[in-house]
Amino acid sequence: AGEAPAVAYSDDGGDTWTRAASSPYYTPFRLHTFRSGRVVAAGFYGAVLSRDGGQTFEAIPALYDTTQIGFDLTEMVMLDGFVTGQPGDSEEGRLIIIGTQAGRPATYAWASDDEGETWREIHAFEFSGTSFSITDMPASEGGGPGWAVAADSFAGRVFATTDGGETWRRIGRVPGVGSNDTISKVVEVGPDGRLYAGTVRSGNKASWSYRS
Repeated sequence: AGEAPAVAYSDDGGDTWTRAASSPYYTPFRLHTFRSGRVVAAGFYGAVLSRDGGQTFEAIPALYDTTQIGFDLTEMVMLDGFVTGQPGDSEEGRLIIIGTQAGRPATYAWASDDEGETWREIHAFEFSGTSFSITDMPASEGGGPGWAVAADSFAGRVFATTDGGETWRRIGRVPGVGSNDTISKVVEVGPDGRLYAGTVRSGNKASWSYRS
């Protein structure tokens, strides 16, 4: 997926591609495909759902405002294996989207446990005007099914959750972010269990990497 309406799908491993049918206008930044063939895409304008492998999409009512540019959804993470066990919920895990909503004062996290069908707001980070990078931390990297780490781009504050995003605590700060036009672009957990952060300084294009 790229700039709207450039959304295409492949059902032969990527050898050939077909342009998807028209969908609600949005500019996708992130998407996730479930084994069932459902696809959730999110970005500027909001989030959309496909139930047929990306051939057609429709707006997700909780995360799309048809009357205005209501959402700016910048990050998405799949917490594999974090399941509720409730009837109708997925056995794959929880999908989390982070972004802002017009007219509201914070940056929010929304979660779906049923492959994008229904959504629930689970956390407010209590500040706005920023974007996030988020990554999961599976057991193979020293974490667990509900573990994730997020960093806000313009202040460098780093947060962690161990309960599927229901609660977050601040655990640190990416060095240099918030000064000299330096922003945090991405955080990832390495196979050594360390948290890695990539930053960039606008203007001269200099960049640095840090690890915990």
